[in-house]
Amino acid sequence: LADLHGYRDGVIVHDDVQLCQFLWNEQGKLVLNDFNRAEVMQWDDDSQRYCRYKNGGGYGNYRAPEEFDDQRLNEKIDVFSLGNNIYALLTGLWV
Repeated sequence: LADLHGYRDGVIVHDDVQLCQFLWNEQGKLVLNDFNRAEVMQWDDDSQRYCRYKNGGGYGNYRAPEEFDDQRLNEKIDVFSLGNNIYALLTGLWV
């Protein structure tokens, strides 16, 4: 996620982080797959920050709360989803 969120041409938001989307590549590195919901956040020169976006909502136990409220989103939804997946792995519970 750090590589996506630090991409030099715009922050890439995966928008669908789930455990089943992490795969091992040929070099034995864990990589994130399935970018069908991904968004590239563009830089706004006027406000000097990245533009937020709306994704039309989502479903699933791993989603960030702001997705259910139809709020304008940023890369933090990926961090919440990853944390929720790790929590589920460790405890067997979903937040």
